[in-house]
Amino acid sequence: SSFNNIKTWLNEFLHYAGVKNGIEKFPFIVVGNKSDVSSKDREVTHEQLKQWCDENKISTYLETSAKTDSNVVEAFSQSVQRWADLEQ
Repeated sequence: SSFNNIKTWLNEFLHYAGVKNGIEKFPFIVVGNKSDVSSKDREVTHEQLKQWCDENKISTYLETSAKTDSNVVEAFSQSVQRWADLEQ
């Protein structure tokens, strides 16, 4: 699953983007998809997502559903807002 690769992608981004101040200074947002799937069929629980984000100092995470359109606009809005805050 994508969740198993997220730490690798995060580290690659930090390296290639030249983020020098560490993850605490960069506005990462973790967006999980398929929130419409029942709890018993989910690959990643809400608790696992929260724990991973806490361990990696990522304060913003959202669960979305492309199928039901749940939180999709919110994910983009949060991303834009976090970037705008960084630019100020």
